[in-house]
Amino acid sequence: MKTSECLQENPSKFFHGILRLFCSTVMSLLLLHTANADLGEVRQWRDVQGNTTNAIFVRVEGSDAILKLPQGGIIRAPINGFSDEDQAQIINDSAEQGLRLWTDQLGNQLFGEFTRYRAGKVYVKSDRGVPRNFPFESLSLADQHFVMDQLSGSISINDQPQPSHERLEEPRGWERSSGFHFEGQLDRLLPSRKLLLAVNGITWVVPADEFSMTDLDYLREHYAGTNLAVHVPRYPKNQRPPEVASAGSPPSAAASFPRGPAGFPMRTNPTQRIQAGSIAAMTPPQNMQTQQQERMARAGLNSPDPFEEMRERNQALSDGITERQNQRMAAMHKWMQGRLVCEHCEREAPEGYRAGDLCPHCHPGDAKPGAGSAPLQVAQSNQSGQSNSGNNSSTSGGRISGRGIAGLFKLGFWGVIGLGALFGWLRRQM
Repeated sequence: MKTSECLQENPSKFFHGILRLFCSTVMSLLLLHTANADLGEVRQWRDVQGNTTNAIFVRVEGSDAILKLPQGGIIRAPINGFSDEDQAQIINDSAEQGLRLWTDQLGNQLFGEFTRYRAGKVYVKSDRGVPRNFPFESLSLADQHFVMDQLSGSISINDQPQPSHERLEEPRGWERSSGFHFEGQLDRLLPSRKLLLAVNGITWVVPADEFSMTDLDYLREHYAGTNLAVHVPRYPKNQRPPEVASAGSPPSAAASFPRGPAGFPMRTNPTQRIQAGSIAAMTPPQNMQTQQQERMARAGLNSPDPFEEMRERNQALSDGITERQNQRMAAMHKWMQGRLVCEHCEREAPEGYRAGDLCPHCHPGDAKPGAGSAPLQVAQSNQSGQSNSGNNSSTSGGRISGRGIAGLFKLGFWGVIGLGALFGWLRRQM
């Protein structure tokens, strides 16, 4: 009823509302389809350990790749943790989203969007939205070519960056040690033994020892006669080298060292290498002293031992220490049995002596049974303290000496004075 009344009163307004509703519905469907299209298709991803999962690539963030699971949920994983094929896929998918992988000539990399070129600097907005700028000549050759292509026709020739005198090598096939094949152009070899390769206009940074032997031979031939030749690995890291006997000196070895057996630099005091399973069969080399003693024994001479006197002194010292320890252990045993033992001479006190008396062995003229008031020189156990508790007070199994009683009196005296002063002050305050 209301719809018919609205249609009769203002038909144009009614049709405009229907049109706006239709357009908004169509736009919502298009945006939803575009969002799903931007996320890409579900594909299988594999890490370097062989684990697989089905997910959709979302974006890169720093050094991580963000994947979305079909059933819901997000996966964040380091890019270098994926297989070689998946790393290449992540780089290409990110470039299609506008985030290109930028590389400088030192091998540093950053995902970012090219914004502009000005006064010899390339301005990039990183994947986190942070603006960055780099000198044009510090970028890799592939990145320099990309910037020049972006600036072609947009700025004057005088304002365009000057191309580098370096050139990319001809495209060739490369094989990773994992078996991954791709085509790329050699940019440069770094002293850190990393290769910069231009692949589909983007620079890859790969350790040189992760390539096949054929690729290493190519690098060795390409850099022959240059300072970079020593940085070319001899073997792939996952390939066992051939017999060392037929090998030459490793590229990283110092050429000034004289060559020893097996082509390795010879040292003045080489360390003997022990193979697995042969330790029990080896005999330790004899030292010079043993050889001299054998020669003197064959000649019928006595072989003096310069260390014999030292060993005798050490043995005597060790015996003295052992005897002293035994005496202490015996004294401790007596103390545990409830007998009084002197702390100095560790000898048992005769009957009638108490804790606090002078030892009759250490002070034969001054020691008297029950004299007390002397420095505590006789130890007593818990059992002894309990048996003599009627003669004197005991604490922790031993009796309080005269010095301890004087200390208690002093403490009580000063305590009374302190309390009196406190009460006097409180009374004046009132």
